[in-house]
Amino acid sequence: SDASGVPQQQITAKVKNITIVNDNVALIHSRTPRTNRLRFLAGQHVQLGGNGVPVASHPVGSCPCDDMHLHFQIPTVAGDAFSDHVFNTMKNGDLLDINGPAGNFILDEDSPRSLIFIARKTGFAPIRSLVEHAMALELADSIHLVWVAEDKQDRYLDNLCRSWTDALDNFYYLPVDAGLEAGVDHISSEIIYQLKVEPDKMADYDCYIAGEDLLTDACTKTMISSGLPLEQLKVNRIPRD
Repeated sequence: SDASGVPQQQITAKVKNITIVNDNVALIHSRTPRTNRLRFLAGQHVQLGGNGVPVASHPVGSCPCDDMHLHFQIPTVAGDAFSDHVFNTMKNGDLLDINGPAGNFILDEDSPRSLIFIARKTGFAPIRSLVEHAMALELADSIHLVWVAEDKQDRYLDNLCRSWTDALDNFYYLPVDAGLEAGVDHISSEIIYQLKVEPDKMADYDCYIAGEDLLTDACTKTMISSGLPLEQLKVNRIPRD
């Protein structure tokens, strides 16, 4: 439950599958050696690459409960050598060095409160890890997931989210179609509206937000002004993708 207690590790995994889901995102499914799995906390990130492969930091987009199968959601980023390698060079069976983990965007496992997760585009990677971990531990009475994207194709794991809704009585999936041109204040207000949480009940939730700076800042401001205590909010700001 404490990131400081997780040792730094160096692991060489094999790319089991790489899928280019659209022009903006590639999904990597890697597999570690059975005897050298990655120990990490949900929501943390690692350094990928090395030994001739460009290096970049990305969140682990899967649950620590399956630490031999590691998933990553890689956005296209102009001028980023690792992104270019993933989309144009990487293939199934390649070796991928993993160093880490790092980061404090992790669940408060001692909290009795329900959970709100807000992601924009590939901010869904650490959010997916947190959601799956929370579900595996049966931590919360209810889980709300909001995924903001320009359009439906940018919610590239929409079917997964809907399967969680079908499988769990206490899981609520709220997709929001909105580009940043709509205005981050408008988007954050729409999120609050769709959550349908009364201000006097907001203190009953912990909130985790991952996404581009402008939207995470706007959501942070809106959530706090709607009654969420600051200490019950965690934010993971990622570069705009």
